[in-house]
Amino acid sequence: MIFKGIKVSEGVAVGKCRVIRDTFSLEMYAIDNVEHELERFKKATLEVKNDIFETIDKFENGKGVEGIDIQVFKAHAQIIEDPMLYSEIYSRIKEQKKNADWIIKEVVEDIVAKFEKSENELLKDRAIDIKDVGYRLISNLNNIGLDELKNVSGFIIVAEELTPTQLLHLAEEGVAGIVTEKGGITSHVAIFSRSLEIPAMTGIKRIIDYLSDGDIVVIDSEKSEVLFNLTDKELRRYLFLKRQYDKIRKKKKSTRTMKSITRDGVEISIGANIQLSTEINKMKEYGIKNIGLFRTEFLFMDRDNIPDEDEQYEYYKKMAQTFDGESIVIRTLDAGGDKNVKGINDIRSENNPFLGWRGIRICLDRPEILKTQMKAILRAAKHTKIKILYPMVSTPIQMDKILELFDEARAELIESKVEFSDNVEHGVLLEVPSAVLYMDYFAEKVQFFSIGTNDLLQFLLAVDRMNSRIANLFSWYNRALYMVLKEIVEKAKRYSLPVQVCGELAADPRSLPVLIGLGITELSMTSSSVPKIKLLIRSVSVDECKEVAEKVLSYFKYEEIKDFLSEKFKEFMGREEFLNEMSEMWEGK
Repeated sequence: MIFKGIKVSEGVAVGKCRVIRDTFSLEMYAIDNVEHELERFKKATLEVKNDIFETIDKFENGKGVEGIDIQVFKAHAQIIEDPMLYSEIYSRIKEQKKNADWIIKEVVEDIVAKFEKSENELLKDRAIDIKDVGYRLISNLNNIGLDELKNVSGFIIVAEELTPTQLLHLAEEGVAGIVTEKGGITSHVAIFSRSLEIPAMTGIKRIIDYLSDGDIVVIDSEKSEVLFNLTDKELRRYLFLKRQYDKIRKKKKSTRTMKSITRDGVEISIGANIQLSTEINKMKEYGIKNIGLFRTEFLFMDRDNIPDEDEQYEYYKKMAQTFDGESIVIRTLDAGGDKNVKGINDIRSENNPFLGWRGIRICLDRPEILKTQMKAILRAAKHTKIKILYPMVSTPIQMDKILELFDEARAELIESKVEFSDNVEHGVLLEVPSAVLYMDYFAEKVQFFSIGTNDLLQFLLAVDRMNSRIANLFSWYNRALYMVLKEIVEKAKRYSLPVQVCGELAADPRSLPVLIGLGITELSMTSSSVPKIKLLIRSVSVDECKEVAEKVLSYFKYEEIKDFLSEKFKEFMGREEFLNEMSEMWEGK
């Protein structure tokens, strides 16, 4: 039997499946000693809170799992500390005189149901986090832990959806693959699995109804398929393909010293997307010389105030001193949307948060936040070359105001006699379609452009990338997107300004020839994606990439583009020089 889904992480996986069902096996019962039950709830809350903060500390000390966002657990800390949630559970236990775990289950299900029915996509996205915290509380009360995820090394996990806590545990267990009914290419599962190179598929409705624990399952990401009930011949073929993928994965760090140069000698610069200074060590493992995107949001989250200039400076300085590469691109605070910052009291629920008060819009309405960050960055620029990237810029007036605030920040440092460096550049993150149309104006104000393909695509297609019901419409293999990228590159060249791609598209191997063919020579991605992209760059020439790009732009349908790029990908992978490098990796040379 074959299920079609959304490929979110490449590879071939073969193994027994473990089905994780989204239910709590609990019984409701009356309690006689209410005070004792309330104490049990208080104790569980405190222990779960401590566990969450231990997880956050682990990430901040460089011991976290790459691919799982620390901001997720900072959001969990906000949930467990939410007085309204605590009060609702506490009062229900007291009034209904029922067991605490049952009450937690009811409260969580009520909140999740409201969130999932909401038109506010931010609330929908928070439902999985509410479930996660609720599950941890119930597990603590029943002393069961993550029993269903024990002894799953080498298994393929099949679930309706997976919480961040479950994903963290799976990373430590070493699963072979992941299949979920819900999710898209930017979901927690997608980002996690790509980073750890675990084959994964999402968006396969009702698959858990067809599978049982122990069934042999195959994930074939090339065909976007999940298969079971295979013949012996089919199973042997997939086992062979899996062995090849495994060999590549184990030896891929041998690409560390390889240069990302095309067959005809054109260098493609590859940087890393990071959110913590501790991730720099991972960059070094892969020989990455640039930080193409440093997300600063985590510095502002899970706290009641905004970090001051000195605190930000000390963090940026530490990062600069740890980093021995060429340059760091620091994105200014991109709050709002799916990133809640408690220190900004004005942020509230909106019907369309991704189109609402977020990114540079917040920072221009609260200029003291942006100026403080600018001053910290200017001071840190003494230690390395820094580029400042401004998110969600959509009008020339916004750009003018940003530079006015920068001049004010610089003047304030001079007046205060604080040392800083002018060794900074300004850049616009092109993620709002109007920004592309205003590039001629921006080009007179900035020194580089960066393309945020995740938001750009969802705004271009009017498709919410977090909505699993329309996840099939959110695809990189889209002529409209490639046409916009072509326009961006042409405008940037007109003004001799560099342009990089820093969204998920940068790490998509099938789209790589199109990007190179359109003239993009700078990419930024998660560190673990670099080796495969570097090898593919070395297997193609710019001229043939131009031919690929030209052909792609002649197609109008998603299927045509995807099929064509898949065939070209196979062609490039089959070349002798590519296979030789692969062979060296397999043999450990």
